[in-house]
Parts: sequence; C-alpha cells; structure tokens
Amino acid sequence: MRILIVDADVTEAAHLRGLLANEDVIVDIAADIAEADAMQGAAPYDAAFLATQLPDGDLAASIRPFYKGRCGITACPVVMLAGRGEEAAMVDALRLGAQDYVMRGETNGEGLALTLHKVRETHQLRCAHAAAEVELMQHRKMEAIGQLTSGIAHDFNNLLTVVIGNAHLLRRRFEAGVEKYGPEDIAEKFDAISDVCESGSEMVRRLMVFTRQRALEKTVADVNAVIRDTMALLERALGGGIEIETPLGADIWPVAVDVVEFQNTLINFAVNARDAMEGTGRLTIETENVTLGDSYVMRHGAAQPGRYVMIAISDTGCGMVPEVTARIFEPFFTTKPSGEGTGLGLAMAYGFVRQSGGHITVYSEKGHGTVFRLYLPAASAEAAQDVGDDDMMMVSQSGRERILVVEDDTELRGFVVHLLERMGYRTLQAPNGRVALEILRREHERIDLVFSDVVMPGPMNGVELAEQVRRHFPQVKILLTSGYSEKALPLDLVREPVISKPYRREALAARLRAIFDKVPEHA
Repeated sequence: MRILIVDADVTEAAHLRGLLANEDVIVDIAADIAEADAMQGAAPYDAAFLATQLPDGDLAASIRPFYKGRCGITACPVVMLAGRGEEAAMVDALRLGAQDYVMRGETNGEGLALTLHKVRETHQLRCAHAAAEVELMQHRKMEAIGQLTSGIAHDFNNLLTVVIGNAHLLRRRFEAGVEKYGPEDIAEKFDAISDVCESGSEMVRRLMVFTRQRALEKTVADVNAVIRDTMALLERALGGGIEIETPLGADIWPVAVDVVEFQNTLINFAVNARDAMEGTGRLTIETENVTLGDSYVMRHGAAQPGRYVMIAISDTGCGMVPEVTARIFEPFFTTKPSGEGTGLGLAMAYGFVRQSGGHITVYSEKGHGTVFRLYLPAASAEAAQDVGDDDMMMVSQSGRERILVVEDDTELRGFVVHLLERMGYRTLQAPNGRVALEILRREHERIDLVFSDVVMPGPMNGVELAEQVRRHFPQVKILLTSGYSEKALPLDLVREPVISKPYRREALAARLRAIFDKVPEHA
C-alpha cells in the first residue's frame, strides 16, 4: 500500500508516518500542494492524509489535485488532518470530496488502520458506482444517437417527399405544356419546394445549436430587459389559463448572448411548461446574480467557477420521473404523442446555454412541477459584439469580377457558378484545391477572388488552399463557405470571411460586394 501525507509541519508528518509505515505500507511526504501534485503523477496512491492549511492554497485548492482523471470522485480516498477548532473546515472538506478526518494527536496506529480500511472500502464503492454511471451514460448516448438518427431520417424523409413530389408534378406540367396550367399553379409548386427547404435549413440550424457547431451572434444584453421584451410572445405561447410571474432581481449583471436564441430558449421552456400544466397553472421566471465557487463546481462537472446570472424557470405542472428527467435534453426525445412535438425544443435550449458558456440544472418531482435553472456567465458591458451575416449593409448586387469557384460537389459547384454568372460575374471552376492552384498559377492575374468550400476530400481542404493563396497570390481575395460557421472552424480561418451554408442569393451577393468594395488598408 502507498500512502501520501501532505503537511507543511515536518514533525507532525514524520510522526504520522511512524504510525502508518510498516513492511506492507510505503509512506511519502509532501510539504505543499505543488509537491503533492507532482508526486501523484509518478504512481497512484492508495490513500492520502491532507492537512487543512497548506502554504500554497486554500482547502479547495488542496483537494483539487486529487480529482485528476476523475469526474466527481477523488482518485484515492482523502483523509483530512484536523486540529482543535477546525471542525467547520472539516465539514467543508467532506463537502469538497474528502472521505473522513482524524484529529491530530488523538489517534494511534490501530485507529489509523481502521480509518484506512473504512475509507478505502467506501472509496471502492464510490468508484464502482461511478463506473456504473459511466456505463449507463454511454448506453444512453448510444440510445440518443439512434434516436437522433431516426428522428432526422423521419423528418427529412417527410421534407424530401414534398420536394420530390412537387418536382415530379412540375416536370409533368412542363412536358404537357405550361400553358395548360395557370402561373399560380406553377408558382404554388415552387413555393412548396422552397418552404420545405427552409424547414430543413431551420432543422439543421437547431441541431447545430444543440451540437454547438453554429456560431451564436452574441451581444451584451440585459437579461431582465430581454425577458420583459419576450413577455408578449410568452403570453401568446402559454394561452390565457396560465399565469406568469416575473420576480426579476435588481442590478442584474449583463451577459453576452445571442438575444434571438435566448428568446427562443425562453419560449421553448414556456411551451414545455404549458404542456406539463395542461393549460392551467403558474409559470415563474426569476433572475439572480450568483457566484459559483469550487464546491459547487466539484458537484456539477459542467460548471466553471465565476460570476453568473441565474434564470430560474419553474412551473406548477405534472413534474417528471427521474428516468424522463435524465433524458429531456436529448434531441428528438419527447413524451408527447406522435405528431405533437419534435423533441428539439429543450435540446436546442441546452445547446444554446452550453455554447453561451453556461450550464443548466433541472429539478422535478412527479406531481410537484419542474424547475430549470440556467446559468449564463456575466460579461462586462464593454465586451465585443459579434456581427452576423444579416447585419451587413445591402450594397450593389452584381459585379464584373472573375471568381474561381472551388467545390468538390459537382451539382453544387454548377449551381454556384450559375448563380454567380446571373449576378454578372465571370467564373472559373475547380473540383479541389490542387486543381485550383494549377488554375491560379496560369491565370492569377485574371482572377479576383477564390470562393472555396472549407471541407473537401483529398490532400488539401479550403483552409490549406486559403493559406496557399495568401502566400503566393496575395492580390487575390478569398471567401470561404461551410456548413459550419466562423466560430466552429479552426482559428486561422478568422483571417478570411466565411459565409455559412445554406445562403441566399442576396446574402452571397452582399458578402461579395463587401469584399470587393472594401478600401485597402494602405489606401
């Protein structure tokens, strides 16, 4: 057995080692947290005795190194060394993860042996429980992936049915002669295709918020003001039978959030509460400034210490059993009858909060309602604001410049070329980065911009192509496109503009003119 004693008092540490050491027990001594941290990296210990006061950290800092490689449980049992008058510190230590404590000078070898046996046995049970939880979590993840796949397949098959059906109808009408049908009939079919494609794009947007692959357009906002501005939408979503109470805190710190997504999140929670209350009850939205410390963080693995604005959303509905509570943030998970819910609302809310740097807790009891607590990091009023694609000024929609389109998907490349040529641009095409560079070497003086997809197969993706263009053809401008967004891409891409797929003709036209018409910095 290997035991670590962490104590700045050399005499006390030596005395304790004398009580513990024998032919079966090896005892090491560390004088501070840093030394203990380094010694743990060499080989695992079977137990640790830890002084409450160390020269290089407080109680929480002392215990934190023992959580290495673990989630919510120390790597070995920790026993605190307490002196008279330190009872309150012992309570804090037990809350932070220590298994037990012994009083200095009031124990002997036999007592220490009993303490070691007890804490090691307890620790083994905790480890077994943690392993079972990990296995259960993995099982639930696989279930969630299966549910996500089937949910996407179901919804997209519905969308594709509308697209394919209307495409076939349009083809028949053109084959039979358009004059036999009115322009309204033709326009109706095109509108149906456009509408379901918009629905598909919205579904992808929601999923990307959940998986944190879509950038949020953050601005510094007053949480209370956003809640007040959303009240009309909330009242409409809840209906007349549900009362809304908003005991909002005073002097609430500002937060950096995507205001639209925050409002959507509030509405999603309201709709969820409405269904749980079956049309009558009370929804309460509260706000409060909170500071989360180390003890909270150790009990909530998703949290980080710091200042937060807490938004509590509670209802007087039917509540949930633990099995449902554990799965409510899974995409496409719903307890509603088929056709009455997508199962994306709370998943999207979860993704928004996590991508905003916060976390969510939920407490619910069957028959006693539910409380969601959203913790959003506080931000200074001077925090930088992100600017999204839609914030650009709509400038001239056409041009005469020559654009090299780099896209591996043949149909998409043809569509983009057609779109650009309809705007007046001249185009060249390349199926990958290698061919694009060959074209640039021959005709770089006649090419004004490279419009490239980011994710392409082969030895060179859009990121690497952009780097080559910057290095060898600095006069050529670059616009990248991706199903992801600027913040979900590698950091070196922030040097180049990115337009997220799917994009409208107007958005692409505006982005191109903004790039072409930008005044050079040296001008």
